Amino acid sequence: GKEPQDITDEDVWEESARYLAYGLRNITVMWSPECIILGGGLIISGALNIERVREYFSQIMYADKKQP
Repeated sequence: GKEPQDITDEDVWEESARYLAYGLRNITVMWSPECIILGGGLIISGALNIERVREYFSQIMYADKKQP
């Protein structure tokens, strides 16, 4: 029931980054886009750490492949 700018619990933002990464993975697997553009208030304001989203995305996108 809070506004995003009022949420200070880092666990909330960490979980949001993870969920977004799973959604982006699903989009990638289904549609194979050349790029994905994210926008909106949470992305623009920096409330949602896009670097964490990238880290999670990389982890789950290549989870089945063996790392060199």
